[in-house]
Amino acid sequence: MSIGQEILYMRKMYRRNDKILNQLPRKTQKNRVNVHWWSMRRRDHAENVGDYLSLVIVNYLLEKRGLSLDTPVARTKHLYTVGSIIQGGAQNAVIWGSGLKHGTSDLGFMARKTRKLDIRLVRGPETQKALTECGFSCPEIYGDPAILMPLIYTPRTTEKKDYLVIRNLESGRNIPGSITPVTDSYEAFIDTVYNTKLVISSSLHGIILAEVYGIPAVLLSDTVTENLFKYNDYYYSTERYHFPIANSIEEALSLCPPEIPDFKNIQTNIMKTFPYDLWQ
Repeated sequence: MSIGQEILYMRKMYRRNDKILNQLPRKTQKNRVNVHWWSMRRRDHAENVGDYLSLVIVNYLLEKRGLSLDTPVARTKHLYTVGSIIQGGAQNAVIWGSGLKHGTSDLGFMARKTRKLDIRLVRGPETQKALTECGFSCPEIYGDPAILMPLIYTPRTTEKKDYLVIRNLESGRNIPGSITPVTDSYEAFIDTVYNTKLVISSSLHGIILAEVYGIPAVLLSDTVTENLFKYNDYYYSTERYHFPIANSIEEALSLCPPEIPDFKNIQTNIMKTFPYDLWQ
């Protein structure tokens, strides 16, 4: 962080418990557990599916215990879940499955000195390493909560297409026939992913959702506008340290996709670490 960024961070610290991820239009609820996720706040209500799944997954797990996001708690609390959002806010928070976007550079000096993080689960070992290097206590327990989605939603089956291309949100390139992860229906998005034989994606959650539903996926690099940190984070969490990266659709079709891992143990870790104690 530069000096200017540090000053901006200090400004964000002011009344930090009143807003979601420092986004002024989104206020926190007092005496509730506030789930933080990165909203696009579009008029058509469409959201980036990877971020929106935070609410879907948390609501699913709470319902198992007869709880909800409206259940009163003794004080205002903050929970960070799906997405590269740890660096997005200034709250003291519980981290369950979140990741960093670029690594240690995401967390400046002020963030380390002024913020307390109760970390239960992170997306992968790259995030764990970065947080540890920044002085936070972070367990070596990994898993993106989106890996739970097959337990939550069963896709509708249609005739499968040969392949599907999913563009990263930050891509400035238009690929004919491709889609983005922006949707007003996570079910419809998952249906589309499920009903294809191969996913070619520069969207991280395009890859994750494909693989957890048993669809082979290849990482597409020619539309990726950021570094590989979050992709490495996910692949390494599944003990895959070498994976192909395609520079074009044609190359992706010629590559052998990474072997889909057995997600059962990861799902177990994700479920076991869910912070139900926040609602006590």
